Amino acid sequence: MKRINKMVSQMNSDLNGLGYADLTANINSEKALNCVTDTFFKIRTYVTQSGFKSIEDEIQFFKTVRPKVASRIGFIAFVIEYMHISTISVQVREDLINQKSSYFKLIITENKNHIVRINRDMKEDDDKFYIRNKFTAPTNMIGNEVLLDPNFTTFHSLLKEKLLTYELIQKFLNNVSESAEKYLSPLVWTGSKAALTELMYSLYHAQSLNNGNLDIRLLTQTFEKIFNIDLGDVYRTFHEIKNRNEPTIFLEKLKSVILNKVEEDDRFHPE
Repeated sequence: MKRINKMVSQMNSDLNGLGYADLTANINSEKALNCVTDTFFKIRTYVTQSGFKSIEDEIQFFKTVRPKVASRIGFIAFVIEYMHISTISVQVREDLINQKSSYFKLIITENKNHIVRINRDMKEDDDKFYIRNKFTAPTNMIGNEVLLDPNFTTFHSLLKEKLLTYELIQKFLNNVSESAEKYLSPLVWTGSKAALTELMYSLYHAQSLNNGNLDIRLLTQTFEKIFNIDLGDVYRTFHEIKNRNEPTIFLEKLKSVILNKVEEDDRFHPE
């Protein structure tokens, strides 16, 4: 277990270096996912090739270590998908949340009795639950998944992983919801979505925000919150902007408005 613990410790250190935290997993999420996935497969290679020195080590690994590492993969993958879909539309984002919720609720429904036994955490169950090939898995989603990699999981280890993933997702969504409720902008964008998209892309490519250290998805979500608007698929909107005869209609309008204001002030308030 020393080798495995060392790999997990290095993974946690690397995640800290990326600024990763479970409740703000949108920060460097792609790099975080690569970090956890690489560690997971390194551990898998070690376990399948070298095994464990004792039964106690095997139980500890499948009871605690594997579920914790593997659950992060499913969780961060969800966050990446959530952040991407959030730039498309609110409805698509809600569909994703409902889809994931239905998936995990089905797992819980299919495995109620097993979850009760896991939560009881009785030592006499450990040999049966967390040693490979000691338990005949039921024919359901989790049981079928165990068959795909029986040398690196057990039914109850995989079930714990799914429950931890669901818990992380719920905490993340609650945090996102609380953050949104804390900030309620009084502003409403009354221009066209294309106009706001044009302005947003201009600020983004001018690197006027965060010195350019942000992505268009985060900027879209911020604009939607500030101006209480659903911008929809901004990538498609920008593609339409590029194909217009006059791509910068709104920016030209802004330029004209401010120049008129300057000229007006100069006429009535000459130096």
